[in-house]
Amino acid sequence: MSSLLNWLRRAPGRFFASRAAFHVVLGLLLFVPHLFGSRESPAPYHFGIPRIHSGDEPHYLVMIHSIVDDGDLALGNNYDKVHAGSLDAGLLFRGSDLDHHTVWFVDGKRIHWAEVFQRPPPWNRDAAGHPVPTVRAGVDPRLLPKVEAPWNSSGFPLLLSPFFFALRAVGLSDWYEPAATFFSALIILIASVLWRFLAAGFTRDRTVVNLSMAFAFLGTPAWHYGRSFFSEPYLLCLITGAYLFSIVRPKLVLAGFLIGLTLFIKPIAVLMGFPIGVMLLSQRRLGDVMRFSVPVALWLVAVLVQNMILYGSPFNSSNEFKYGAPLYNALQILAHPVRGLLTTAPIVLLSIAGWGAIVKKSRLAVAALASCVLFFVVAACNHAWSGGYCYSIRFLVPLMPIFCLGAIPLLQSPLRRFVIFVGVLSICVNFCAAVQYWRAFHNHPFLYLIPSTEWDAAPSA
Repeated sequence: MSSLLNWLRRAPGRFFASRAAFHVVLGLLLFVPHLFGSRESPAPYHFGIPRIHSGDEPHYLVMIHSIVDDGDLALGNNYDKVHAGSLDAGLLFRGSDLDHHTVWFVDGKRIHWAEVFQRPPPWNRDAAGHPVPTVRAGVDPRLLPKVEAPWNSSGFPLLLSPFFFALRAVGLSDWYEPAATFFSALIILIASVLWRFLAAGFTRDRTVVNLSMAFAFLGTPAWHYGRSFFSEPYLLCLITGAYLFSIVRPKLVLAGFLIGLTLFIKPIAVLMGFPIGVMLLSQRRLGDVMRFSVPVALWLVAVLVQNMILYGSPFNSSNEFKYGAPLYNALQILAHPVRGLLTTAPIVLLSIAGWGAIVKKSRLAVAALASCVLFFVVAACNHAWSGGYCYSIRFLVPLMPIFCLGAIPLLQSPLRRFVIFVGVLSICVNFCAAVQYWRAFHNHPFLYLIPSTEWDAAPSA
């Protein structure tokens, strides 16, 4: 009996110091939100097939259907099918008046769908009663689209399309939507494995690595976006891998390949890898600069070719960066009551205090820190600083686990208990955000613990 009690007493410490067991539990937790349905579920915690909610999600799903079903990225007919009741944009949007995330170019000028078609509705209806996009009054007929190309970058759906081709080949076309959310959680899990190897470059203490990894992936919106169909989980994985293979386990061709992939998925995200190139140049490692840069350049060529095919010129892009008010936006990013880091991922802000020790441990880590600072500045300069209709600061999600590397030295300091408290609080916030995924788009996840029909209302896309 005493030996059993002694084993039970020591079990928690062994678990937190384990490698495989702890990571298995973290992986299972990443998939917990997938057990719950959608905003149409009959109860807040109703078990069901995970469905997408809103924002860019239905539009990425439309792109997947266009690539797999039609072999192109001309999206007009796929949106028409959504209006007529198909699942091309997911269950929640079938038969809806979903707006089109599409653009086209007329005389070199980018035309957004909403500039030509009435938004918001009412729209006209066809003979079967389905909504039909209605042209705005007084619009020049020359501006009407011949082909509707994606407004969102198409690199992300193109890279995922082989998996959806495989689903179609085995007769699972109706499962594109839940599969899309599953892939996001899987890629977050892969990112957490890469992050573990990255963190091991700064400490041998497995307990510290495990705790900081839990804070990085369960205590940030990474958990929520693992339930989503956004590009951020994929960017997070690629950025984590790029810094692993440039700082801790140098494989610069692979690091450049991963950074190039971020460029293909979201062109502005390539800035997250820019400090790696600067670091190599500052050390006069010209051979390594070439090894890192060539894969990035090849992916840049792929982007230019894609632009030529879709938009008529290598230098026409799907979207454009709109400059905002940097100081005001920076304050919003830090302390917005619903979206800010202080309320959705306080462990990220606390981790900043540990970066001095991280840099002392490895001067190469300056590149990772510079990446975090650079993209924070870019997000603050963006008119859409929060990332649009979504949870927390979506644009910073790919770097939040990198930020959390700073928790490692703090967990080895007298601040350990306070760091654990903040980390656990962050996990609680993001558990609520992930499990009731659809509610966290328009409120802080703690707010829906207070009954309110207003907070529970389902907004449109």
